[in-house]
Amino acid sequence: MNSVSKPLTRQAEKLFGILKKVSMLSNNRQAPSKENEKMTQVRNVELPVSDKDKLLLEKDVELKILRQKITALEQEKSALEQKTTTLEQKNTALGQKITTLEQDNTSLEKEKTTLQQKSNILEQKNTALEQENTTLEKEKTAMEQKITTLEQENTTLEKEKTALEQKSNILEQKNTALEQENTALKVKTEKQKSSLEQKTTTLEQKNTALGQKLTTLEKNNTTLEKEKTAMEQKSNILEQINTALKVKSSGGKKHHSGNYGPVPAPDEFNRGEATYFGGAK
Repeated sequence: MNSVSKPLTRQAEKLFGILKKVSMLSNNRQAPSKENEKMTQVRNVELPVSDKDKLLLEKDVELKILRQKITALEQEKSALEQKTTTLEQKNTALGQKITTLEQDNTSLEKEKTTLQQKSNILEQKNTALEQENTTLEKEKTAMEQKITTLEQENTTLEKEKTALEQKSNILEQKNTALEQENTALKVKTEKQKSSLEQKTTTLEQKNTALGQKLTTLEKNNTTLEKEKTAMEQKSNILEQINTALKVKSSGGKKHHSGNYGPVPAPDEFNRGEATYFGGAK
């Protein structure tokens, strides 16, 4: 604001100086006119008529010139006054504009400070996000390692599943053999019973011994029936194990109970197998 008002002040001072000179000329015009009247009166007394006319004519010309100058100076003074008023108005407007600009500058400074604070906050958030990204990268690496481990475990489970399937096939073959043996024993028992019935008359003396033997065979048959039932239960257990392995392979390590009951532990399965084959012997 000071840098704008200084040139305006100098112009105003210049105009006031011109106006002062015009006023002085006006005053000087009035003062000499009285002195000129006195001089004219004196000269009128001393000078001839022709000289007087000549002097008056000269004075009249000088007065006209002075009046024209005064008129021009007054017009210039009025123009300068109008110009001064305009400049003062412009100066006032510029002052208001400068005040507005200073207020805008203050607002911009505040906005700058606010933006700087926002920038600092964003930088802090960016740093936090970078740290979070680093943490996520570490977690990703850990997850990849965990996936690799699970894939290895899955491969192991597949191998175990294959082994169990092979074992189940063997058990099924043994079960089939036992069923065939049981059928043969039944046929044999029926034949022996028929033969015993045909020889009842001639082998009455051996009836008691044959009856005991028949009883023994019936017990053996009952035992075979029980063993068959055990084999069927064991086959169901194997199917449950296979189902659990399939679920574990496809969905992770979740325990799948299904509709078959709990899966027996390997040691229980081995004890049942040993009992079964021990009884078969």
